[in-house]
Amino acid sequence: MSYTKISNNDRRKTARRLRDAANCRNVQISPSALGRLIKAEDRSYRGILRTLADLIEPAKIDSGTSDGCHSFGELYHHRAVLFSVIVAMFPELAWKSRLHADGTMLEGMFIVGIETPEGQATYHFREGKHWDLFQCRVLDHAPEWDGHTPAQAIERINGLKRVLVTERFGDGFGVGE
Repeated sequence: MSYTKISNNDRRKTARRLRDAANCRNVQISPSALGRLIKAEDRSYRGILRTLADLIEPAKIDSGTSDGCHSFGELYHHRAVLFSVIVAMFPELAWKSRLHADGTMLEGMFIVGIETPEGQATYHFREGKHWDLFQCRVLDHAPEWDGHTPAQAIERINGLKRVLVTERFGDGFGVGE
């Protein structure tokens, strides 16, 4: 059993079973019973120790890590597609670049930004996977980062709704936050 196969939910259930067993007085647990208790595939002494280590060690987080519904890889791709739609709606405000303003870049990545009325909103994406998704100006270097946080970026992107609604329906049309 590999620790990447053990979900956090399985970890919590196993911890609960172990605590329940520990609360029983004068209980002697054989290796085979312990193996069943922690659901070790290999019920040998070494197999049980490996399973316990896997339960203790945090799960490796990668693009395949899931919240039970979606993997990180799926969510990052969703973010890329959704942001590309926003960029396509505001092509005059958007740009992409393979380099930051200082000439650096994360390996294999590029940056996409949009200049909102409240300031920049930017994201990094995988070059080979997402470059062609963004139809906007290509800059040699990205504009200087204005220091925005991820929370500010999403607030600024959300603020673009007001711009769209005003363009379509005029100032008198209310936009919920």
